Amino acid sequence: MNSPTMDQFTRFRFLSGLQVGPEGESALFGVTHIEENEYCHTLWLWKGEDLRPMAQLGKFPLFVWENSRSVLFSDLRCPKDVARREKGETFTVFYRLPVDGGEAVQAFRLPLAVESIQPLSGDTFAVLASWEKEGPPLAPEALEEERDYQVLDEIPFWQNGRGFAKGKRRRLYLYHAAQDRLEPLSGEGEVVEDFRVGPGGRLAYSVSAHPGIKSPFQSLWEYCPGEGAPWMLLNDRLYIHEFDYWGEELVIAGANGTRYGLLENSTLYLLSQGELTTLAQPDLKVGARINSDCRYGSGTTFQVVGESLYFTAVQGHCCRLFEVELPGGNLRPITAPGVQVELFDAAGTAPLLVAFRGQELQELYRLEQQELRKLTEFHRDALAGVWVGAPEHHVSRRGGCPVDGWVLLPKDYDPEQRYPALLNIHGGPKTAYGDNYFHEMQYWAGQGYVVLFCNPRGSDGRGDEFSDIRGKYGHCDYEDLMGFLDEMMEYYPAIDPQRIGVAGGSYGGFMVNWMIGHTRRFSAAISQRGIANWTTMDLLSDIGAMFVRDQIGLDPWQGRELYWDRSPLKYAGQAKTPTLFIHSDEDYRCPIAEGYQMYSALRQHGVECRACVFHGENHELSRSGKPAHRLRRLKEITAWLDRFCKK
Repeated sequence: MNSPTMDQFTRFRFLSGLQVGPEGESALFGVTHIEENEYCHTLWLWKGEDLRPMAQLGKFPLFVWENSRSVLFSDLRCPKDVARREKGETFTVFYRLPVDGGEAVQAFRLPLAVESIQPLSGDTFAVLASWEKEGPPLAPEALEEERDYQVLDEIPFWQNGRGFAKGKRRRLYLYHAAQDRLEPLSGEGEVVEDFRVGPGGRLAYSVSAHPGIKSPFQSLWEYCPGEGAPWMLLNDRLYIHEFDYWGEELVIAGANGTRYGLLENSTLYLLSQGELTTLAQPDLKVGARINSDCRYGSGTTFQVVGESLYFTAVQGHCCRLFEVELPGGNLRPITAPGVQVELFDAAGTAPLLVAFRGQELQELYRLEQQELRKLTEFHRDALAGVWVGAPEHHVSRRGGCPVDGWVLLPKDYDPEQRYPALLNIHGGPKTAYGDNYFHEMQYWAGQGYVVLFCNPRGSDGRGDEFSDIRGKYGHCDYEDLMGFLDEMMEYYPAIDPQRIGVAGGSYGGFMVNWMIGHTRRFSAAISQRGIANWTTMDLLSDIGAMFVRDQIGLDPWQGRELYWDRSPLKYAGQAKTPTLFIHSDEDYRCPIAEGYQMYSALRQHGVECRACVFHGENHELSRSGKPAHRLRRLKEITAWLDRFCKK
């Protein structure tokens, strides 16, 4: 068997956007593949034994059932030129395609960058789109001058993946196709987060107020055809995670954050006639997925069908599909451990879902009497002749509480030999690793590394008490990670203690930055899109003022000393570990200044280090960056590890 290659992921298919048709026996979904350094998207139809591609989609795939006979899909064109009033125009063209065959024809053209669309009733559609306030027309010389500077007057002033945010909002519209007329529902000072269509063309949508500083909380609004302007249903200072209609009532997953802050798990509520009542408190993060570098796109993770609510959540280290009886609130998982559910649609006679199973990659499945029946074989040959390691699960208790972790032993492992190792740390912190296929870790194991990864305190899947590390970053999580490493080194004496590397991204990058200032155990470190300084993170990140102050407990002025004590940059003078920093210059979640600070500090203290900056990429580099950049990232990491851990 051959070892996995660095570019193995370019042969994979990524499934997203699963939608069961109106009759319940067919479904649409998107399939993404990589071709010539681009992500290419195809619309597929599943209908019984019939499985076929229907259409090639644009760069931003968007599709929806129009009715049982036809589907709509889009072609979005959005010039990046600042002077779009002069140079171009943002618009989305929708095409209508018969399900049973035939040519696609243009249905309508909207002067918006559409993100989501759903039919309401008759010829009316709900449309969620990016919107930017236009100023007065400018003369050519003024337009040229405008390109040379950026005015900031809002917080956040930029958004990861979207750029500078001045005057930009997500707005909800009604589109009346027969009249070719757009009618805005939400205001210019609001950001619409999500919407759902209910019976009789009802439309519920969640809104974050944004008069200049965006609110972290959401209100819930409803529009009913023929009843005038929308009205507010709920303004109870909730973080609204998900919602859907149950008849004319609404089921809501949300939290007020009073117990565990911004990352508090979801409570399930029923909103009926203006009254909010609790259905269940499952102590789960509703709508979550397990960590993976083998996905692209998203889909439904929360849905009411009949008298049941369905949602995904990580329980332990498995992302399962749950069913909640309405209105009783009785909850049960309906998928087995070992299946990592990505997304689903339960509107048919049996739920359809996209999932990882064991070390298999994503496929479409049908859940029949709690057994999965595979409906696709997109990856039948993707790993043919390729060695795939099976992660060995362990529960470590060395750090102070039980922690789930895994060891991926290298290809042709011989316990009598000595091997380099890599401790890999996930982001979040409230995410989780599982036992699913993970490309980069399989690659490193194929290159002769023992790969270790775990879910320390702060991770998802073990309840709020476990995941709440506010004020504890770099302490209990550090104990868990180092305790797991110590225990695995005893369990696998083939690990060479002089050749261990550590890597992580986002929160994992914070932990790497913290570790190199607190231990010299590691021969090499790779810090990706990490945090160096909580003060600059608070003031520069697109979620800084909201996230950092929640996790630290104070603002940078009240907590000046605390911010510095909790910052890896404070301890950079103690670091000796050769460190590679990887960052993207359009990462506005953990801005590149974080990487620059750590790199500069280590360089000035004589520590061997290297920084690799990816232009035009954002916080999602390792998951959805340009394929060539993803390959270069993996090449940089592996070369750094080999240099210091294979000598």
